Amino acid sequence: MESQSPASLFLAAPADVSVFALFGEAGLVVQAVVLVLVAALIWTLVAAASKYTELTRVRQEADAFERLFWSGPSLDELYASMNGKRTGSLSAIFMAAMYEWRRTLDTSPRAVPGVQGRMERLMAVSIARETDRLEWGLTALGMISAAAPLLGLAGALWALMAGFTTSENFAGLAPAAARGLLAAALGLFVGVVAVIFHRGLKRAVRRHEQRMKDFAQEFSAIVSRQIDASI
Repeated sequence: MESQSPASLFLAAPADVSVFALFGEAGLVVQAVVLVLVAALIWTLVAAASKYTELTRVRQEADAFERLFWSGPSLDELYASMNGKRTGSLSAIFMAAMYEWRRTLDTSPRAVPGVQGRMERLMAVSIARETDRLEWGLTALGMISAAAPLLGLAGALWALMAGFTTSENFAGLAPAAARGLLAAALGLFVGVVAVIFHRGLKRAVRRHEQRMKDFAQEFSAIVSRQIDASI
């Protein structure tokens, strides 16, 4: 029976440590982890690009509506020109409030103080709905940012355990360790990318939410002046 020298425990033939070679030599569990992480990365990039495009469009629509709102037409003229068309988040807030305003005036020749409170509540509901719509998909980004590093670590531990059960010497653990590092590094990378996009997009949504609230306050002040003038 041949005995192994101490040196043979640490020496082995060089192995291919390219990413594709490590993936091909990995077990099914580690391969599944890597594929899930790659899919999560692709989804993150696509979702972030789509959300960035949506927020850019929403901001441009808000800019256009604010220019129209402050350009001089009366509230009734602007409401009539919109004709029920939704051209952005600010216009949705305006239309919801003006609908209540017009409905009140249709039943009473003079504006009543209670209409302002109803308009403000309707604008708050519109803001909440618009914010929820803009936040759609961000929760998934947050989940990926938290889960990806843990999934990569689980893949790394599985690769190391598989290496311990199949290796006859310490040198045989090197490929298993490399495969584990591949899973762990990919999980960390996906998590970092997801958290960067999640935080950036979340800040953009919060800025637009504040913009909607500011517009609602300015619009409420205009309505208040008109109510005071009609009483």
